[in-house]
Amino acid sequence: MTKVQAADGRRKKSASEMRHTGQDPISFLCAVLRDEDAPDAERRYAAKELFPYYHPELATIGPLLWKFLKPASKA
Repeated sequence: MTKVQAADGRRKKSASEMRHTGQDPISFLCAVLRDEDAPDAERRYAAKELFPYYHPELATIGPLLWKFLKPASKA
């Protein structure tokens, strides 16, 4: 089994579990990550998928931050 096939299988399993429990994707992946009995491969997959939500790239939020960090213009 290739890495792509394994990842596809994990995605299908995750999607079916989310439909069954009614959780949103982020809550579901957090639950998998916190489950100490879950296989390591599933926990790593959850961590990889959650990473962008908890650690956004500075380029993504930079313009928003700059708006608030600009010095006020002198009147």
